[in-house]
Amino acid sequence: EIRGKADYFPLREGSPVATGPKSDLRDELIYFLDPTDANDPLLLTFDEFGSPQPAVSEGEDKWTYERVTTTIKYLHLDYRPLVDERKKIWNTCSRLIDKAQNLMKEQGESPSVTRKTEIDNIFNELRERISVEAELSSTARACLLSRGITGNIQWVMNLVSRP
Repeated sequence: EIRGKADYFPLREGSPVATGPKSDLRDELIYFLDPTDANDPLLLTFDEFGSPQPAVSEGEDKWTYERVTTTIKYLHLDYRPLVDERKKIWNTCSRLIDKAQNLMKEQGESPSVTRKTEIDNIFNELRERISVEAELSSTARACLLSRGITGNIQWVMNLVSRP
């Protein structure tokens, strides 16, 4: 039975093991992603169903892929209620993007201060959803990146890349 990190703290086979005060923990090759390492969270992403995914393929970087899948498995990042909440975030962001796209098209045909304010409000809401303080912001960010890339929507890409 897998119960989580408290029961399992995996090191890569052949990794140095810190066994005392003179050992350097930094030399251990730990499978779990480290949320305090600014680069490790970048290795994990989410799909439109709210499921966690490695941000690299096994063919691109097998070690990183194994680290991400191990983290997902043992830290229960695929816990159904959490996945469901991520899916809600994704769907909300996707609807906001669609609404903004429609409003922008209307704005191009018939400019309106009221409509411009509505577009600005959507931009601000999306900006809040991807802020580091927002709950499940990585899911919102993954949605915006996915929609921006697949839909070739430059303003969405700009929103993600600029504070």
